[in-house]
Amino acid sequence: MRGPGLLLVVGIGVMASPAMAQKEISLPIPQGLWTAAIDPCHSTTHLNVYDGKRWGSVYYYGDKNDQGPEAAFDDIVETRPAAHDFTEMRFGFSGGASYIHIKPFRRDGMIYRTGGPTAAGFVVKNETLYLCDYSKLSKKMQKAVKSHAPAFVTAKK
Repeated sequence: MRGPGLLLVVGIGVMASPAMAQKEISLPIPQGLWTAAIDPCHSTTHLNVYDGKRWGSVYYYGDKNDQGPEAAFDDIVETRPAAHDFTEMRFGFSGGASYIHIKPFRRDGMIYRTGGPTAAGFVVKNETLYLCDYSKLSKKMQKAVKSHAPAFVTAKK
């Protein structure tokens, strides 16, 4: 499931326009580093990042996830309610048929829903994401976060 979701986020980054002064955006989830339920924090090579103003990804890629790290972030310009208690994030560009919806199910968990056109028709995918503490990440991912999302580099005591 990660592939299409990653492509949507990366694709958004390519289309985003330069940001003006960005206001804080309220989502029903805490700011932080999020990983797919199938990728525990200690071994993930892909993180979704919400910093209060932007949504994006910090990740490694390639057959063995040994290339990178790379990052793609987009300004969230507004949020709005979506069906079934989801919240839709809208980004700093117009048009496009793809979307990202989120829905918390506890403080450190959410359903991440992406939808968009493919050769097979419009496809909707759900993925469960969990919040990761920086200190629980591998040294490799700590390095990536330090480089691309330094606000989340913290030491737990």
